[in-house]
Amino acid sequence: EDGFLHRMSPLKYTGLTAAFDAAVKQYRFRPWPEYLSQTAKELGQDVADSLPMFQDGIPLYNAMKEFYSQYVAVYYASDEDLQADAAVGEYWQFRCAPQYRERLHEWAEQKVGTPCLTRETLS
Repeated sequence: EDGFLHRMSPLKYTGLTAAFDAAVKQYRFRPWPEYLSQTAKELGQDVADSLPMFQDGIPLYNAMKEFYSQYVAVYYASDEDLQADAAVGEYWQFRCAPQYRERLHEWAEQKVGTPCLTRETLS
């Protein structure tokens, strides 16, 4: 209460927390290509094509995915090696934002069919 975000918002603290609670309940993790595809359908392709996030989003996503895939591969030869790293496991708990952990794990189970902490889901 009375923090930076609250002070710059026109909402009372209860309204601000209610807005964030609603956003958390609606949040669903989606990889960038899936998000762009769904958003383009909602906006209309002509509108989407005019926005930089659609024009440059996929090339940027692909470059970052390639970088992180190679980075993970350099340090972890297998999923077992990755899962044995206590620091990675601790990070992946998302203690400050548990809703992300829950939604990310849901996505991993649905899309990849494996627990979230794998080389495939990290890259």
